[in-house]
Amino acid sequence: MALRQERVNGIPLFEGQQDHFLPSTDSRLLRTGVFKIVGKFMAHAAIHCGIGFIGLSLAACEYLTTHTTDSDTPFTLTVEDVPDDNMRACLTKVTKLIPVENCILISTLYAL
Repeated sequence: MALRQERVNGIPLFEGQQDHFLPSTDSRLLRTGVFKIVGKFMAHAAIHCGIGFIGLSLAACEYLTTHTTDSDTPFTLTVEDVPDDNMRACLTKVTKLIPVENCILISTLYAL
């Protein structure tokens, strides 16, 4: 299944760039329950075909396999996981100015 091409009523199911796709946050899709069907399809593909979905963000894969949102075990997020092109460009500029270690420290202090 080509994640980038799948749409429901013209609305893409996934957004982002290749190997960093995340489920769309469009409220119309969330209300219809389409992601429950997509989840069953993904589980069926993984169980019976052994392939799963190629192209998902590593953070999405980690969430699907661990079923946790525990803040003590952060997901592997990268700037490439941000689906919005403008936001990704801004974050790229910031990460060039501020070392990643400082960003992690700031986010840890902010969580306290």
